[in-house]
Amino acid sequence: MKRLACLFAIVLLAALAQAPVSFAQSGWYWQNPIPQVNHLHAVSFTDANNGTAVGDLGTIIHTTDGGLNWTNQFSGTDNQLYGVSFTDANNGTAVGDSGTVIRTTNGGTRWVIQASGTTNTLMAVSFTDANNGTAVGDNGTIIRTTDGGATWTKQTSGRVSRLNGVSFKDSLTGRVVGNTYGKGG
Repeated sequence: MKRLACLFAIVLLAALAQAPVSFAQSGWYWQNPIPQVNHLHAVSFTDANNGTAVGDLGTIIHTTDGGLNWTNQFSGTDNQLYGVSFTDANNGTAVGDSGTVIRTTNGGTRWVIQASGTTNTLMAVSFTDANNGTAVGDNGTIIRTTDGGATWTKQTSGRVSRLNGVSFKDSLTGRVVGNTYGKGG
């Protein structure tokens, strides 16, 4: 009887390992560690099918079927990547540790490292089109490009705290969020 119970438990565990785990809300499925095991920090979808996620150790994964399947992409860096922004299925930028900025113009087949002009960690990036983008990060860092990332210009934030997120609705209008230090009033 013990052997039968043990065999049943092994078969049950094997079956559960093959089936996706669903959550209380329909449509959510746990996919980790498929296709990799590094922590992911940001995701950008350009439509219902095309999306890219970035994370630890330069991890980039990409989907063309709405997230059902993911493939690894070579980022060219081992730095943590914290933010990613795609304007269409081909043009995207990712940012991370030590001022890392990498860019693709072919959907991630090839990522190219760009000079950001900062060594501060960049936490987020937002592009409104293939040319205009803004990245934010540690020590109130804001950098901006109008040429697809070929050059980045430092902006003044008036803050020394970490800026965690950025979102632009057009090339001139955006919002930044971050940590606040100091006394309230």
